[in-house]
Amino acid sequence: MKCPVCKQEMKKVRWEITSNLKPADSYKEYDKTKYECKDDEVMVITEIPIVKTVEPEQPK
Repeated sequence: MKCPVCKQEMKKVRWEITSNLKPADSYKEYDKTKYECKDDEVMVITEIPIVKTVEPEQPK
């Protein structure tokens, strides 16, 4: 991810899986990443929903 101020590549400083702490039917997990540009004191945090894929059953 590029810094919106200086346009240089920002350093990824943290990554974690978070959730919305809702009941099972509304529960979602998110891929949360924090980026920093020390030169411009800019921080960007992204939270992207994790989509769980279901593998198709193998024919018998």
